[in-house]
Amino acid sequence: MEADFLKVRHLLSSDDPAALARAYPGPLLPRSESPEIRRERDELEAQVRAFLLRRGGPDEWWVYAQTCNGRDDYEVLERLAALPPTDLRSAAARSRLLS
Repeated sequence: MEADFLKVRHLLSSDDPAALARAYPGPLLPRSESPEIRRERDELEAQVRAFLLRRGGPDEWWVYAQTCNGRDDYEVLERLAALPPTDLRSAAARSRLLS
């Protein structure tokens, strides 16, 4: 059986933040109100975020910042905003922090 969330779960046990960031499309079934789906969605989101903050770098943070939850993630945006001013991701992150 193949599913995006299963691939993401597998990558969480790897040491490849770039692959995880590329494989994570955003929250699992975001419109579902099923308690089981909500629990899995919240757990997966928390694990992906923690993994990328701990092991990732600017490229992975930027990819995560393009997801619906990452778009307004203050800690991720702060890290991106701290990049050199010549890095366009820094300007984008600063703009998101101000809005």
